[in-house]
Amino acid sequence: MTRLRTYAEVMALPDLTSAEKRLLARCRSGNPLVLGDSPPETPTNATQIRAELLRYLILGGCKEYRPDERGVRVFGAYVTGMLDLSFGTAKGATVLRNCRFEEGIKAFDTEFKQLALSGSKLPGLNAQGARVTGDVFLSYGFTATGEVSLAGAVINGQLSCTGGQFQNEGG
Repeated sequence: MTRLRTYAEVMALPDLTSAEKRLLARCRSGNPLVLGDSPPETPTNATQIRAELLRYLILGGCKEYRPDERGVRVFGAYVTGMLDLSFGTAKGATVLRNCRFEEGIKAFDTEFKQLALSGSKLPGLNAQGARVTGDVFLSYGFTATGEVSLAGAVINGQLSCTGGQFQNEGG
């Protein structure tokens, strides 16, 4: 997995999708990027966002692409690759609603202001030891087809799983 750290590395990404270009253009506005109102079935140029680009922005980006203090808010994206936020600190809220994740989310010992995944579909979420100063939403259409672990997590707000589905053949 690529770890983007600089503006030059973002600019060197091959073939940015239109969704990624829109995300970069919008990241400083504080307004959510709305690509759709439901999780896309397959990645398309209009919905596909690489996990490493999301990671870069969620963890604060750079001078050229620094997200607004409200954080990264994306609706209806198809996220390719593993979104690995482990040991990082999210800048503002992390709102990824109605998204489909190809490989899931790792967030070991990650600090969040808010984590909202309502309506999203993913193969798993591992947020062991995460610290959330606000709320965690795994609700209203959230579906995990693998393990969801919040072991040792500290959530200072509410944990809402209303209408969420948790399916794990491994138990």
